[in-house]
Amino acid sequence: MAVLEWLEGFAAETLLLAEAKCRGGYPDRGECSWYHGAWPTLRVLGLVSNPYWHWHFYRAAFVQALDGIAHPNVLVLGAADFSMPYLVQESVAADITVSDICDTPLALSRRLSGQQGFGWRTLQLDARNPPRDLSPVDMVTMDAFLTRFAQAEKRSVLDRTKSLLKAGGRMVTTVRLGELEGDQSKSGSGLSYQSNEDRRIWFVERAESRAHERGGIRGVSAERVRGLAEAYTRDMKSYRFANSDDVRSTFISAGFSIESLECVVVPGESEEAIYGRVVARSI
Repeated sequence: MAVLEWLEGFAAETLLLAEAKCRGGYPDRGECSWYHGAWPTLRVLGLVSNPYWHWHFYRAAFVQALDGIAHPNVLVLGAADFSMPYLVQESVAADITVSDICDTPLALSRRLSGQQGFGWRTLQLDARNPPRDLSPVDMVTMDAFLTRFAQAEKRSVLDRTKSLLKAGGRMVTTVRLGELEGDQSKSGSGLSYQSNEDRRIWFVERAESRAHERGGIRGVSAERVRGLAEAYTRDMKSYRFANSDDVRSTFISAGFSIESLECVVVPGESEEAIYGRVVARSI
């Protein structure tokens, strides 16, 4: 897959970019270099959540959401790297803007876009308080982005995201769930979750073994891979929706109608995870 080859080529450079540019992001409002610096390496090793876990869903949803729209414009909201804008690029002909609160993933997107002639625009903004003068777009997409926010913030981010859409515009996204239908074992709307110690050790061991199996990551030592994995699994904290009913009520209360919502199980990062795949329409 081309996106992984590009990410590996940028892995060592991203560590330097993160040190220079990271001043706080969604996973860590104070200091996000541990997150953005590690991401390309862990992504290449297949260890972190990414839109290609939901490749078939996104491609079909993008095509359907933009069907019949001449010269559509798309906003990618919250980009850990350039995977989501690249997936949009693969799927539909559209003007693409990539946004994030931190400039590190935007710098990666600019470099790839310039290198490949994609013409992406980048925009540094806080999804919790975006500028009011932005032109509305036909579609907003984001991969598991709402997982970065506790319950009260989820609604606020959805309210503001709706303001970025044209009337009838679509949001296409995935969200982490606490349970499948009828499964009460992982409930807890808005509660943060982190991996337990055994799974953290397993995550680090997988990072080391996969890097060794690949013959290493260009420009990133085995010791650095271990350190990146340790920091990621130690510091990453996320917030899930309780179940699909929680997703529906939260989106509807923010002024969306749910066009489709399916629940799926994916391998996850340090444990099997349940996700909802959502297409919502601004009303």
